[in-house]
Parts: sequence; structure tokens; C-alpha cells
Amino acid sequence: MGCQKAIAQEIIKSQADYVLGLKTNHRHLCLGVASWFEKSLADGCAKPPHSHYLEPAGPSRHGRVEQREHWVTAVPSHLKRATKAWAGLQTIAMVRRQRQIGGKISSEDSYYISSLPLSTGAEVLAKAVRSHWAVENELHWSLDVSFKEDDCQVRKDNAPANFACIRRITLTQLKQETTKKLGIQGKRRRAGWDQGYLETVLKMGCI
Repeated sequence: MGCQKAIAQEIIKSQADYVLGLKTNHRHLCLGVASWFEKSLADGCAKPPHSHYLEPAGPSRHGRVEQREHWVTAVPSHLKRATKAWAGLQTIAMVRRQRQIGGKISSEDSYYISSLPLSTGAEVLAKAVRSHWAVENELHWSLDVSFKEDDCQVRKDNAPANFACIRRITLTQLKQETTKKLGIQGKRRRAGWDQGYLETVLKMGCI
């Protein structure tokens, strides 16, 4: 959802950099990047210049070992037309995640576009990708535990998207409210029976 030209433009206007995951909403660009890396890796990534970073394998959790490899390269000439509309885009990247559970090994490849120059290196991109997933995982955990999002039975029309938006707004409001030393669930209960506290939470978005 975040891989949009308008978002990239705003990030560049703010004098920041972006690393955006390519998905099927940009099918042709995603396939172009995937095809380039497939051919390049088969050729040993001999050209053009690239940066590679092999993330050390994390500790085994419940018999599971994960390892990630990251490749970054300047936008190839044949993809420059497809990437021209993306503000500040300089590099494309690939992340290969390998997971071993017992004797079974699985692999998954993800692709990215970035405004980071090639000289920044693949390790910086790796940290950006990992920090994004940390935020996503924390958000999903909070929504599931505090709002039972995974148990929601709303399925019709735009209702799922509307409810998801309301939950995220509510979670943000509750996190910003710091006068009560309570968890998210505790704050929700407090706002339900204390009108004054509910108004305090609602005002957080207006500060």
C-alpha cells in the first residue's frame, strides 16, 4: 500500500529517503526488477556494480533458523523508463530470506526500489527493511491483542477497510495519551467508563 509515486514524492520533498517494497500493484516494474536480479544472480552479479550484504543468521527459535541476503544495484538502463516517474529513485534491491526448520529449507525473494544511492550499501538497506518489518509486526500484535482484529467477522463491502482504519486511529490516540500508566487494553476500558478520560484521548489528535 505504501509503494506509491505520491508517497515517494512527499518523502523526497521532506529531504528524506525511502525504501519501498514492490508488490503486484506495480506488476510490470516488479517483474522487471525480479527478472533482472534472476539473470544477474545467475551470472554471479558480475555487472553492473552492486552491493551485497549477508545478514548473520539469528539464534535458533523453536528449531527455526533464519538468514537474509541483500543485494542493491543502481537502476539498470533498460528499467530507467519504467522508474522515471518515481521521485529520487536511484537503486533497486532484492532480499532473499531463507528459513530452516529441522531438515526443511524454504526461500522467499522480495524486491524493493529506493532513493538511497548505491554507495550507501546493502547493509543500510537491510536495516531499513528490518525496521519496517519490526513496525509492522508490532502494529499487528497490538491490533490483534488489544482489538482482537484477527477475530473480526466483518467481511462485507468496504466495512473491513473502514474498521481497520478506525482501529489504527484509535491505537494511535491511545498510544499518544500518557497521563495514565496503563496498557492499551486498560486505556480502552478506562475510556469506556470515564467520559473525561475519553475526551482526553480524543483530544490527542488535535494537539
